[in-house]
Amino acid sequence: MTFIGIYTEDRSIKFAKLRKEKKEIFIDLLRSVHKEDETSHVEALQQLETPSNKNFTTTSGLDASEVLIRILQMKLSDKKKIISALPFQLEGVIPFPWEESITAPLISKKSKDNYHRITTVTTKKSYLENHILSLEQWGIDPENTSSVPNALQRFSQFFHPEEQDLHLFHIGSSSSCALCIIDSEIEISYPFHFGINDLLEAVESDYPEKTKENILEIVSNIDFQQIDPIKQPHIAEILFQLQKEIDRIHSYFQNKIQNKKINKTLLCGSFARIPKLREYIKAAIPNEFTILEHKPAGSYDASTLEAYCVPVGLALDSCLNDERTVQFRQKDFISKKAFKKKIKLLNTYLAYCAALTMSAFILGKIEVAKNEKKLKALCSHYFPDQTISGNINQQISSIEKKIGKGKKASALIIPLPAVSEVLAWLSSHPKLSKSTDSLIPFDLVEIKHFKYNIVKYPQINNPNSQSVAKVDVEFSSPSSRVARDFHDSLLKGDHIVD
Repeated sequence: MTFIGIYTEDRSIKFAKLRKEKKEIFIDLLRSVHKEDETSHVEALQQLETPSNKNFTTTSGLDASEVLIRILQMKLSDKKKIISALPFQLEGVIPFPWEESITAPLISKKSKDNYHRITTVTTKKSYLENHILSLEQWGIDPENTSSVPNALQRFSQFFHPEEQDLHLFHIGSSSSCALCIIDSEIEISYPFHFGINDLLEAVESDYPEKTKENILEIVSNIDFQQIDPIKQPHIAEILFQLQKEIDRIHSYFQNKIQNKKINKTLLCGSFARIPKLREYIKAAIPNEFTILEHKPAGSYDASTLEAYCVPVGLALDSCLNDERTVQFRQKDFISKKAFKKKIKLLNTYLAYCAALTMSAFILGKIEVAKNEKKLKALCSHYFPDQTISGNINQQISSIEKKIGKGKKASALIIPLPAVSEVLAWLSSHPKLSKSTDSLIPFDLVEIKHFKYNIVKYPQINNPNSQSVAKVDVEFSSPSSRVARDFHDSLLKGDHIVD
């Protein structure tokens, strides 16, 4: 995955191309072009957007003077609830109406007494709109827009991860900013009006007879710690204002952060144009501070990385993509590329839904066909005289009509005499009953055992089977004639015995 940081500064634009493989981040390209040189600008973009790097993300950044960073403490951790509470929390601390602002809340995972630290990075919609329009003139439409303070914080923590507490000064071409970083998070962002261009203009004012080439040569060799206020009044005034600004910043940081001792400072900016300015700023910083040295990365030395700290930090902000990542391009300000990605994702989702629906439809058809086949088999088994043809619904309707016209007696109702009927028949049998012409008293016939058993009956698989019951009777009698007469009567049969 490729990440491109874009930073416009004065009349130039800086690019930083980073590549992420697994968990490693590499710097592939650092490039700067001037706005007047359209050919170089086009070549730079073509070099960044090669066919092999179609999967890339571009990130730009608003200047420190265009964003407002505030620290809040909330007993909330859910991002939706935090966003809902932001208008009330920020209403009194931002200098413009909430409706005209865009806020990126950075929710820290650390909590103290159930309070979560919320770092809010806020800008005006008009600032963001102007920023996007200025990049569109170059044919650039970044997917993400962060801020310079966040980019500098990313840069410092990436190249100096062991330094969690430090001051950072970034000297730009037309504006600068200072950061107070505590526990690897921005505590204070302080933009101030000083740029390298201000110093160049002061040199031009003190040396009006010199050409542009001579001015650059003077700037490269001049010792800013040995300036004569009489001969070089403009340079002296600019340096005096810079010294006052540095003192004011350190005093402000110390008053704001009284419970933390910070003694490290990191300098960033395009000092390659004015090499000795870096030495002057180092001397202007109080002695108790240690100036951190930059580390080379890949094929780029420390001074080059120092000059490209902002675009590198912007690319890192998008590359790391964690709870500290700032994204101002929300809602109405979403980029065309991001919008196309969302449309593509939506189309993919709809395609998957359509494929799933079609699969369910086909599988349903197959299952219905199987059930119809089973139902036809059952119909042909239980209704063999029914013609099996046509639609299954028509067959079922025909069977229902046939059943409705004339119902047969249910084969499950067994047409056999009940046990009580058999016992009544036995007790009133003429060969066992006492009669006037009988020579043997009835009391001499004794029934010892009676068993009624159904031995054959209709079943579901054979509904036309006849019902047959078997009765076993064991009796005793002292008269063989009585037993023989009863046996003969059974052989003849009657309404009970067949």
